[in-house]
Amino acid sequence: ERAFGTALESDPGYAQASLWLAHAQMWNDDPVADWRTNTARALANPERLGAADLAQARALGLLAEGRFPQACVAYQQLVAREPNDFVAWFGLGECQRRDKRVEPDAASPSKWRFRASYRGAATAYRRALELLPSAHRAFTGIAIQRLMDLFFAETSIYRSGYAPASDTLFFGAFPSLEHDTLAFVPWPIADFFNARGGSRPATTEAAVAHNREELRKTIVTWIDAFPASADAHEALALVLETTGEIEPGPSTKRSALAAVQRARGLTRDPGQQLRAAVAEARLLFKLERFAEAAALADSVLAAAPAEPAPLDARRLAGLAVLTGRVYDAARLLRLSAPIDTPITWDGREVSDAPMPVKQAGLALLAYASLGAPPESLRALKARVDQRVSSWAGPVSRERLRQAVLHVPMGLVFESMGLSDVHRADASGDYVIEMQWNMVHGDTAAVRAELARQAGFRMRSRAGDIAMDGTYSEAHVLLQLRDTAAANALLDLSLQALPTLGTYLLDRPEQVGCAVRSMALRADLAARAGDAATAARWAGAVTMLWTKADPPLEPLVQRMRALAGSARQD
Repeated sequence: ERAFGTALESDPGYAQASLWLAHAQMWNDDPVADWRTNTARALANPERLGAADLAQARALGLLAEGRFPQACVAYQQLVAREPNDFVAWFGLGECQRRDKRVEPDAASPSKWRFRASYRGAATAYRRALELLPSAHRAFTGIAIQRLMDLFFAETSIYRSGYAPASDTLFFGAFPSLEHDTLAFVPWPIADFFNARGGSRPATTEAAVAHNREELRKTIVTWIDAFPASADAHEALALVLETTGEIEPGPSTKRSALAAVQRARGLTRDPGQQLRAAVAEARLLFKLERFAEAAALADSVLAAAPAEPAPLDARRLAGLAVLTGRVYDAARLLRLSAPIDTPITWDGREVSDAPMPVKQAGLALLAYASLGAPPESLRALKARVDQRVSSWAGPVSRERLRQAVLHVPMGLVFESMGLSDVHRADASGDYVIEMQWNMVHGDTAAVRAELARQAGFRMRSRAGDIAMDGTYSEAHVLLQLRDTAAANALLDLSLQALPTLGTYLLDRPEQVGCAVRSMALRADLAARAGDAATAARWAGAVTMLWTKADPPLEPLVQRMRALAGSARQD
């Protein structure tokens, strides 16, 4: 991009430079407006383009204009003329992936279907990446997540869509398998986030497993071509982590830990060094090597600059939560506000959220994730309310409040009780709804929701269920005086730490609730006289939160006492 930009400064009419700058911007997932402008500049001088470049420019122009079916026809013609062209195959994937149009379909379970085929997109991407193994260098940093998204390699990734109408309808779809073929059935967004109807396909886990294996094969070809590439090893580590292949074994191509350690040893890029270190700490946590995970986190936090860039701050915040540093977690999350987009409980992004509101909300999230004392939480919530009132207009005020507050207020229900964010119908945040029903005495509704969530768990790996949901459900079960069910639920996740998502340290509520779940399990075991289980999880919390900040000291002291008592027994 820099080189083509320099060329255009020297010759603004250089059509090929404009075209290839547009290609680079599209591959880098830059804003469409940027590469639409450069494509238009290239097409303004068609006589300066050769036949092949002109055909590519026209296809890219259709893609930039959102004319996806026509773009696909153009890219299919390019592929037919040149079957080994990366540009054509990747463009064919993009025109199908970017087409989010949803259309009525009486034969569909939801009565809707996507206009474009994801199967065709996946085939095109796979062919493109096989043709050009060096393309792996583009999938570093944030783009690694783009690679996971392209292949739907985690169960939390879904396909979004819309149907144009007087009031635009939004949709979501998880992958499924139909006769060994990947499929997506779009469901109205409210049904999707509330898991109504068939919006949670029984074959999603199998579909994701299929996608992961396809992606792993692609990355292995990269490593075979570039064995000393830190980028390729980092990508392989991420995919192997999603399959649960973490521990070192007979094949280094089947160990996420070995792959990420190899990446750390090969790279000299500071950003990649941080990503790899965070990934290694996450893997050590999943392997229950808690002292090593905490030591690595301590080392990375100590070496970090005082004011890191927003993305680095977000990554460092995960390490701070992992080690119980409330103050650092809040400070780092505030610094990450420029890249944060609050999301309502029905999945709508609030892209215009004011910076002061996001900063206050992220600080509250840090404290709530770690279970800080109620007095601190009340003060932080009051700050969010005040900033929402000051910075948001009356139309968007309540929507913004709910987007910023619904996750942290669900996390602190055990200590603060019902809040003004709780609702009987939270349109997808089942935790908020359960807590509301619990306070209002509707235990039948609570038990029905718990049973529904248990049904989802039957079709998923334990780690595919978010830890904040598991922790909150366990507390609701305790309020229902069903300690046995609470223990079983906690054990389901704690005994399967390797299956937790790759986003564990990216979302403070996930890592915070993972450690708090250990503390809760230790407390419950101690009450039941199960010294071994109490010692196991109390010891884990003690190792991770050895250097925790004062707000967490009462909990840490209790865990030390439980671990010490069990050793004496």
